Amino acid sequence: MKTYLVPPSGTSRDYAHVKRQMRNAAVESSNTDELIEKMGKALQDVIPFDHFIYMEPGIYSTRLYKLWPSYKGINILNYPITREQDIIILNSYHDTLVRICGKDDYGTITISVLRKYMREASTNDFSLLFLRKVVAERFIGLIGFISFKKDAYGDKEVAVLFELLDALLYVWNKNGSHAQDISIPPHDSDFFSLINLPGMQNVLKLLYKVSREDIPVLLLGETGTGKEGVANMIYKGSGRSQRPFIKINCGGIPLSLVESKLFGYQKGAFTGALKDTPGCFELADTGVLLLDELGELPLSAQAHLLRVLQEKVIERVGSSLEIPVNVRVIAATNRNLAEMVEKKEFRADLLYRLSIFPIYIPALRERREDIPVLLNFFILQQSRKQGFGMPPKLSPSEMRRLCEYPWPGNIREMQNAVVRAMLIWDGSKEHEFTIDVGRNLFAGMFSSASSKTLPRDVETTSVDSLRMEDMEKAHIRRVLDMTEGRITGKGGAAELLDMNPSTLRARMRKLGVTRTPSP
Repeated sequence: MKTYLVPPSGTSRDYAHVKRQMRNAAVESSNTDELIEKMGKALQDVIPFDHFIYMEPGIYSTRLYKLWPSYKGINILNYPITREQDIIILNSYHDTLVRICGKDDYGTITISVLRKYMREASTNDFSLLFLRKVVAERFIGLIGFISFKKDAYGDKEVAVLFELLDALLYVWNKNGSHAQDISIPPHDSDFFSLINLPGMQNVLKLLYKVSREDIPVLLLGETGTGKEGVANMIYKGSGRSQRPFIKINCGGIPLSLVESKLFGYQKGAFTGALKDTPGCFELADTGVLLLDELGELPLSAQAHLLRVLQEKVIERVGSSLEIPVNVRVIAATNRNLAEMVEKKEFRADLLYRLSIFPIYIPALRERREDIPVLLNFFILQQSRKQGFGMPPKLSPSEMRRLCEYPWPGNIREMQNAVVRAMLIWDGSKEHEFTIDVGRNLFAGMFSSASSKTLPRDVETTSVDSLRMEDMEKAHIRRVLDMTEGRITGKGGAAELLDMNPSTLRARMRKLGVTRTPSP
C-alpha cells in the first residue's frame, strides 16, 4: 500500500483534453451510468484499467460503487455503512488522498468491496488506484481504477489523478446528489492514520487482531517510532473506545511519587496529602491506560502493577482498602526488558504477564518506504499552520537524500526537522526547499568559511554528538545567530523557537548558552 497526500515530484503534463471531456460528460449525461461511461472512456487515454469505479459524494445507508465496464453482469457494488462511520471518516481522514493498493493490503473499505464481488480480487494479483476526496467538508467522493495485473500503477498515474482533481470536483459538484443534509464536522487535517504507511502493514494486521481482545499489549521500539500512535489505534479499535484513555510517562514521574501517581493516595498519607486523590488506574477504570516508558518503573511499583494485572485491585498509598479496577493496560518501552530482567532491574513475572501480545514497532530506517509519505504529510501540515497556499516540494535528489538518512530520532526527529525547515523557508518557489538533518543541520554553524563569527563554545561543540542536550544547545545557538542575539519581539529567537522568552532564557542558563550577537 502506498499513500499520497500531495502530488509526487516530477514534471506534470497537460491533460486539458481529458479535463474537457470530463466536464462535457458532467453537463451532457442524463444519468450516472452514462456519466461514468463517458468518464471511463476519457480516462482510458491516460490511465490503464480493466474496470473504472465511481462513487458519488453523499451520505447513504449503503455506499454505492458504480462499475464500468460491468464485471460478469455486475455494475453496482455496495457496502453497508452507518452515519457514525461517515462521521469517523470525515473527522479523521485527509481532505484529498490518492492510494495504490494490491491484493495483500488491508484496512480499506474499497478493497473489502472488491474482494466481496470479484473473484480476481480475492484469488489473483490485482492493483487498485483510487482518489478519495472530502467535498464541501461534508461528503466523500471516490474514483478508482482496477487492473488485474500486479504493480500496474505508480507515480505517473498518481500524478495524473492530482492533475485531474479540479475537473473531478466540477463533475461531483455538478452531479453529486449530496442526498442527506446532515451537519457533520469537517475532517481533521492534522490526523495521520497508520493505514497510510506501507511499512506498517504487518503491524496493522497484528493491531486488527489484538484490538478487540481485552488483554494487555506490550509495544516495543526505539524512541520516536510512533508507539503512542499504535496505542491510539488499539484504543479506538477496542470495545473501550468510548471509555477513558489515560496516558502516563513513567519516566517523567519522580521516584518518590510513582506509586501515588499510579495508584492514588489517602488524605494524610504524606505531607501535602490534603485530600483523597485517585491515581491513574482509578481514572482509567473501564477504559485503557497507556504506561509509556515502562522500563523506568522502579521495582516496588512493578510489584504493585503485577498485582493489579493479576487481581484487578489497587490500594491507595496510605490505605489498606482494596479498590477493584477494570483497566486494559498498554505498555510501551524503548528498552530491552529481557536484558533488564537479567540485570535484576525488571521483574521477570511482570514481563511474562505483559508479553501476552508483544508488538515490535520498526524504526524508520527499517521501513524506508514510509519516509516520503511522512515527509509529505509533515510538510503539508506545517504549510497549513503557517498559512502557505501551496506546500513546498522536495526535489527527487533531496527526497533520495532524506530516504538514505538513518533518522536516529525516527518520526519525532523528522517532524522537528520539517518544522525547522518550514520556519526558514520564505515561501518562494525559486527558493529550493531543503531539510537539514544530522551533519547538514550544523554544517553552516561549524564551517570555517562561514561569514559570521560564532561564539567560542559553539566552535568547540562536537558535531558528531547525538546527545539531545548537545543538539538542543547547538540549535538554540543557531537561532540566536540568525536573530543576531535578539530573544524577544517579532522575529526574535523565542518566536522562532515557539517558546516563551522567559522559558528560553531559563533553558539557555541551564545549558550554558550565552547570547552573543553577530558582528
